[in-house]
Amino acid sequence: MLLEAKQANGREPSSDYLGAQEAADYLKIPLGTIYNLVHRRAIPYRKRGKRLYFNRLELKEIIESGKRKTIDELESFAEDHLQNLPVNKK
Repeated sequence: MLLEAKQANGREPSSDYLGAQEAADYLKIPLGTIYNLVHRRAIPYRKRGKRLYFNRLELKEIIESGKRKTIDELESFAEDHLQNLPVNKK
């Protein structure tokens, strides 16, 4: 049955979820950091018994949400913001 499910969608049926070590490898961080993030509830996870599971798409969203703006993007944002400020007339 697992083989049929794999052939049907081209991947393992449980490949959307990763174990703790797989999540650490995916994020390229130490396993201890994964457990620390879980403890602080800074990373979404599911728990079944004593095992932790992480959704691959949610981990990808975490990576993408950490994007830092370039200096050009920050300067452009600042210029737009300053232009839209109301002018105080005395």
